[in-house]
Amino acid sequence: MSCKSKTYCPYPFIGASLQSSGITLPCGQYMNIAPFNPAQSIEEARNSSHMQDMRMKMLNNEHDSGCQCPAEEAAGIQSMRQTALDKFGYNPFGPIKTAEIFFDNVCNLKCRMCASPYSHLWYDEEKELYGETLSPTKYVKNTKYLDADLSALEEIKVYGGEPLLSKDANEFFKKLISEGNIENIDVEISTNGTTIPTEYILEAFEKCKSLRINISIDGYKKLNEYIRSGSDWNICVSTMNFFNTLIDVRNNKETFIQIHSAIGIYNANHIKELDEFVSNTFPRFIRSKQMIQFPVFLSIQNAPTEYKKLIQDDVDEMTYNYMWNESNNFFAHFINFHNKMDSIRNESIETVNPVLHKYIQNYILTVEDSKEFFIEQIRILQGAK
Repeated sequence: MSCKSKTYCPYPFIGASLQSSGITLPCGQYMNIAPFNPAQSIEEARNSSHMQDMRMKMLNNEHDSGCQCPAEEAAGIQSMRQTALDKFGYNPFGPIKTAEIFFDNVCNLKCRMCASPYSHLWYDEEKELYGETLSPTKYVKNTKYLDADLSALEEIKVYGGEPLLSKDANEFFKKLISEGNIENIDVEISTNGTTIPTEYILEAFEKCKSLRINISIDGYKKLNEYIRSGSDWNICVSTMNFFNTLIDVRNNKETFIQIHSAIGIYNANHIKELDEFVSNTFPRFIRSKQMIQFPVFLSIQNAPTEYKKLIQDDVDEMTYNYMWNESNNFFAHFINFHNKMDSIRNESIETVNPVLHKYIQNYILTVEDSKEFFIEQIRILQGAK
């Protein structure tokens, strides 16, 4: 396929993201879920009029409104679209070559930027915080992957929940191993750094063509424990050591172990501490970062100008460019969210990010009730608006 489009993305053409809710999206970062529903088969979703329109837009140098990549690219950040383009190039619409599978939402953590479709532990807290939940049930499970035609599969990405806790993920890799396909497949998995792989997942890690493990760590020591509630820093370090040895076990096969961070208001001014730790302790690891865009009140881009100026000397170049790319102020909603979450969880940021804590204490609130705003954000994420 020859393509001169500057907006083309491989995912709507050769990809499928099989969500734990049962819907099939072009990729896991796609935000406009309203045109998709769990009753659609994978092929019905991929052949829908919405997907056909999206592909035509991309070929005609237009971005789809549900895509997050344009905002990152505008700030000079390497996007998921660009990474996929480097790997797959331009392809016509056809069989699934790259697939994302969210097996379920079972997780042992409840990270501040997460939600009930990706952690069952968020379900009750969403009720308390918002008055309703993003996921209709506490536990969700995806079985649609069992019907997927993966005969042309070149790359599989596995998410959760915490996928290393998923029995279905273990059985899925067992099937790939037994069918003899695993040696020809690139495997990528995202994990929260608290769990080591079970039997068949580990065997797949050892045998696959290329391996990329994204260990999600959002801060150094206690800051990570605060943002990713339920995590233990010492366990995270032990897990990182385990994956460090896996590089040697794979015996020169292509292996990438990444410490991946979601950058937002909570950690933007402290991420350099984690950078230094990774560089000094795990020099073979890669550092990757992604800017939080949703919920919007957690985005550093939507912090007050005064706070951005206060921390701008402490952020890295990527964060600096992103946070100054636009200017929206949802900080009052952030404070209402933050205070309620601290109350629910009996947590405090005072010692782990004192600059942010002090700024919150001195900030004059202009919004007393954020519930309506929070509900609006839930509707957007559910595809209702």
